[in-house]
Amino acid sequence: LTISHAHDTFNGVISGAGSVTLTTGTEVFTNTNTYTGTTTINGGTLALTGTGSIATSSSIINNAIFDISG
Repeated sequence: LTISHAHDTFNGVISGAGSVTLTTGTEVFTNTNTYTGTTTINGGTLALTGTGSIATSSSIINNAIFDISG
């Protein structure tokens, strides 16, 4: 899953063997995601709030902003 020009709060769950890549914008995850691929933040901000989690992701490549404060 590649997210570009993000400006969203995602309340769903991303699951499966795929990866997540954020290229631009701000995306907020509020739920416990269970995908097992890599999380890549190439631009913009990936934020976790509430119960937001990417704990099952195999690795994180952070080339921008990864916000876990909320």
